[in-house]
Amino acid sequence: MAANLVKINSASLFAPGVRRHQQMVGHTHHNCRVGDYTLKGVLGNGREGTKLYSAEHLPTGKLVALKICTLSLAPPIKRWNSYRVKRFLAEAHLLRKLNQAGVSGIVQHISHGAFRDKGILVMEVVDGISLLEECGLRQKFSPADTFMVGKQVCHTLLAMQELKIPHLDIKPGNIHLVDENKVILLDFGAAASEWAGLRQRGTAFGSPRYLSPEANDGLELDFRSDIFSLGLTLCTLLCGKAPPNFFLETEHSLYDRHFTTWFHPRALGIGTGLNILEKMLQKDPDKRHDDLTVLHRELSEAAEYYRATPQK
Repeated sequence: MAANLVKINSASLFAPGVRRHQQMVGHTHHNCRVGDYTLKGVLGNGREGTKLYSAEHLPTGKLVALKICTLSLAPPIKRWNSYRVKRFLAEAHLLRKLNQAGVSGIVQHISHGAFRDKGILVMEVVDGISLLEECGLRQKFSPADTFMVGKQVCHTLLAMQELKIPHLDIKPGNIHLVDENKVILLDFGAAASEWAGLRQRGTAFGSPRYLSPEANDGLELDFRSDIFSLGLTLCTLLCGKAPPNFFLETEHSLYDRHFTTWFHPRALGIGTGLNILEKMLQKDPDKRHDDLTVLHRELSEAAEYYRATPQK
């Protein structure tokens, strides 16, 4: 799709006739025009003051998703140098790079640009719901479905590893179930920050409940951190909720969880595949899988085993 955006510092993306109070995208009304797009509704809120909207591409009538970043009120020369804007633009460039490399299992980047005090990223619309939402509906996932999810996410990570780009924020809320047998990985903000060198060393990075120990400590991160977070995600799917006796009550105390309360995968009550989860959840990254190809094969074999073996 040819997205007609604008160059930096253009006068405006808003169509003539739209009132000024309607031009505040953070408080947008239904059918507000943004260039060649008409906003249809709010899909959600992101980090750093971003919002995600559904929109119609007027020339084609196709639905897209617009991620809109409201820039700071600082002078223009500083506006484009802020961390928030750098992170936003880094995510746009990273998605484009991943799409050009043919990485499957991620949302498709269409275009990106800027207007006035807004930056926008145009992406494909993804149907379905997040695994976090699905857990709330079905209580818990079967071992077959759980390892199917693991296999597909690992396949995407394998392609990203070829580009030396870890995801760094794997969790149920960032994995979308688009149909019964297909999931895609979302939210590349953390990956973009690491890729663009925006992360300050020594600071924790990612979602607290799914941090690897090394991410918690602000250390150098690679795909082994993703393996740990994916292991936690798969345990969450098997339990239908955060594993018992593992996550502490407050976010502040979550940072100490790896050294206080440690959940053991054996409590999940599964046989085949248990050794995979145990290895994925090793505190020491050197004791986890050192080859995503091997992990992908193991997850695939576990998924096939449970598909062929009805569970009581």
